[in-house]
Amino acid sequence: MAISCFIGLKRYNIDKLYIAHIHMEGIGMELSLYSRRTNRYYFMLPICANYTFISRNTDYTNPHALPFYNFVVVVERDGTMLDDGRLYPLRERDIVILQPNKLHTYASESDPGMTFFTVNFCLIPQDEYMEMEVNPNWYIEEDFSEPYMVAETAPLGNLFDIKMTDIYVHYDSMHWEQIIHIISEFSKSSLQYYDNIFKKWLNDSPDTTCRFCNDSTTLLWGLFSLFSRKGHADTLAREENVLLTRITGYLEENVCEKYSLKKMAQYLNYNPNYLCTFFVSRTGMTLGEYFNQLKITRACRYLRDTDKPISEIATTLGFSSPNHFSCNFSAIKKMPPKQYRRQLY
Repeated sequence: MAISCFIGLKRYNIDKLYIAHIHMEGIGMELSLYSRRTNRYYFMLPICANYTFISRNTDYTNPHALPFYNFVVVVERDGTMLDDGRLYPLRERDIVILQPNKLHTYASESDPGMTFFTVNFCLIPQDEYMEMEVNPNWYIEEDFSEPYMVAETAPLGNLFDIKMTDIYVHYDSMHWEQIIHIISEFSKSSLQYYDNIFKKWLNDSPDTTCRFCNDSTTLLWGLFSLFSRKGHADTLAREENVLLTRITGYLEENVCEKYSLKKMAQYLNYNPNYLCTFFVSRTGMTLGEYFNQLKITRACRYLRDTDKPISEIATTLGFSSPNHFSCNFSAIKKMPPKQYRRQLY
C-alpha cells in the first residue's frame, strides 16, 4: 500500500465540502476529504463502524477515551452520554461528534434501551499521509501511534461547513430518512468490517482495503453535505424562529413559577445547554435574565392595576421573599416597587 504520487486529481465542490479522487500506486483510487478552512486534504482512516445497543437501566459503560473522532447517530429511543464529566441527553435522531481523546460513556433509561450507529475514524492530512510508510503492523498489533501523531484533532465544525452546538450537529429534520438510508446502504456493504475494521483488513487484498476506505469516506461526505449550513440555511432560520417563539411563549406562560431550565428543556424536547447557547445568540441575554425581566414587567402591571400588597406580588411571581423581589425590581427599574407605585398617582 505504498504511496508514490498524485497521478490525477479532481475536485467536486458541494457546499464548501470537496471530495478528491487520488490515484494510489497499485491499489487504484482513493478518496480524500478537502477542508476549505484549512486548505488541506484529509485521508480518512476508518477504525470501526457498528450499531451499538445500550440496554435500559444498566450502569454506564466503561469510560473510554479514543484517539480518533467518534461520529454517533441515535437511531432508536433515548439515552445519555457522560463526556469528560458533562452529562448530555441523547434523543432519537440526535447526531453528535466527539473530538479525539474525549473520555465518554453511555447509559439509557428507555425501554428496552437506546440504539445508535457509530463510525470511529482518523483524519490524516494528505501531505502527512503521503510521507508516511503505511505499516502492515498497524493491522496486526493495533499500533497506530504513527498515524495518531499526525492525525487532526480539531472539532469537525472547525474543519468543514457543519453547524454544531457543543457536540450536537444541526441538520434539517427533513433529511432524517435520507441519513438513515445512507447509513443502511453503507452497513449492507460493510458488514464484514464491523467490530474492528483493522482486524478484518488483515487478510484482505489492498483493493478491498482501498474500497472500504472509499466507502467510509463517501459515507461521511454524503452526511456532511446534508449538514452543510448553506444547504439548509433557510430551513434552519425558520426552525430557529419557531424555537425562539416557543421559548418566549413558555416563559410567559410560566412567569409566576420559579425558573427551571430542566423543566423547560424537557417540555420543549431540547438539550438544556443548547437552549442556553441558542437564546443568548439570538437575544443577547440569558434565559434567566429574560425570565426575570418578564417577572418585573408583570409586577409593574400588578403595581399599576391592582391593590395587591408588595409581599403578595412577590409570592405570586415566585420570588423567595419580598426583599428578593425588591432587589430584582430595583436592579431593572432603578427604584424600589413602593416608589414605582407612588409615582403612578
